[in-house]
Amino acid sequence: MSVDEEEIWNVSSLFNEKLSTMSIIGGIGEFDNSAETWSSYVERFDLFVECNSIANDKKVSTLLTVVGVKTYSLLRDLCTPEKPSSKTFDDLVKLIQEHLYPKPSFIAERYKFSKRNQHEGETVAEYIASLKKLSAYCEFGAALNDYLRDRLVSGIRSESTKQRLLGETTLTFDQAVKIVCSVEAAERNAAALTVNGGVSGG
Repeated sequence: MSVDEEEIWNVSSLFNEKLSTMSIIGGIGEFDNSAETWSSYVERFDLFVECNSIANDKKVSTLLTVVGVKTYSLLRDLCTPEKPSSKTFDDLVKLIQEHLYPKPSFIAERYKFSKRNQHEGETVAEYIASLKKLSAYCEFGAALNDYLRDRLVSGIRSESTKQRLLGETTLTFDQAVKIVCSVEAAERNAAALTVNGGVSGG
């Protein structure tokens, strides 16, 4: 048994002994980077802690117990010469986050954002979701919705929809979203009626 495995086994034994005396709601499992992001895992962990009324001073030991050998080993390396158990919960979360997902250059991210147009066959909802995802590291701050609105207007494929948006004297991002979604829905319904009408007429 390796040092990592022995440490986890010792912590797990104490943790499982405690769990055996209480009713546990739900489960968390080990962190698997190929299946979910670290931020998603932390969100689920927080829910697990909340559901089971785990005290704040037990969050570190609980996290180190459930993340699994691979992630615990990574934390040991990142914390050296200290032990992971000596860190705060927020410190541990930040260490993994910054190691697995190093913060990209906001200039490069803004460039990608500015070049993102709606793809052929891509729905408005999919395009908007993509823009929001791309904006994550652009550091737009309080002006985020203005940038999203401008990129939506510039990148929408439908020229008629674009002209309608440009014709608005005042336009917020939320208003732009409502307009493009309603236009897309109307066009989709019209196309369906045309197809159904053609079939009926045949």
